[in-house]
Amino acid sequence: MPVPDLPPEFEVGERGAGSRVRLRAAAELVDGVEAFKRGDYLRAERSFRVADEARLGLGSFGVGVICEQRGDVVEAVEAFERAGALGFARAYAELGRIVRGQGDEHAAERMFRRGIALGDATSALRLARMLIARGDYAGAVEPARTAQRLGQEHGASLVGVALWRAGDTTAAREVLARGAADGDGSAARLLGMLLRSTGHASAALKAFARADELGDADGAFQYALALSLHGHLGRAGAALVRADSLGSADAAIAVAEASEQRGDIDAALAAYQRAAERGNKLAHAHVDRLRRR
Repeated sequence: MPVPDLPPEFEVGERGAGSRVRLRAAAELVDGVEAFKRGDYLRAERSFRVADEARLGLGSFGVGVICEQRGDVVEAVEAFERAGALGFARAYAELGRIVRGQGDEHAAERMFRRGIALGDATSALRLARMLIARGDYAGAVEPARTAQRLGQEHGASLVGVALWRAGDTTAAREVLARGAADGDGSAARLLGMLLRSTGHASAALKAFARADELGDADGAFQYALALSLHGHLGRAGAALVRADSLGSADAAIAVAEASEQRGDIDAALAAYQRAAERGNKLAHAHVDRLRRR
């Protein structure tokens, strides 16, 4: 998983420190954030270490981020542990991520739950996703709801997936419908998939249209497929182009195939390249094939 960005709390700094040392450390912390943003990681690290030594949790977290960026995971873990001990909740999300990557999901769960206890939405999100991946859908519902309550983006989608996989399609539909109404494109897409799976094709089409409207790339692709199945081929083509422009790898593959069928090899090659850049592994073979022609 990628090294985390510095969280929004860094914008605030810790200006209320009482001693001169802590005030200086708080000023260094602000300077470190600015240095980090402009890519001056050596300067950022120096500033974060001053704040870390003054026992400012944000500074310890910053040291952890910098250390992990350069591949020093051991020191990163130590820094994140200091940050967590000082009450910086996001540190537990990163500790959980690291130990999960090392194969210890039980330790990861402990770290995520510590973060949740301190009110960290990222910890709740990661725990819910880990439990879903493990197949513990019922267990994922609570942390998913916590992530949603704490304002995590696409929280409704996560709750909906957990409920759906746990077998409570009625509750999942309600949660996803609220998320779609509130502007969550992924919730609208998942609602469409749920409705389609339960035989409500017309309602699914409307949900996919909402996902398309909200700019969800995969939702726009599903909308194109649904329109095609309903016989609206012209509108389906337009939705497919939108989905491709929004970043859907599946849509790029479909555009490539259509372009190749009509003999436009340059357009097909460009579309396959987009799909490859978006992570579609099969697209690489198509790029190589067309380049050999």
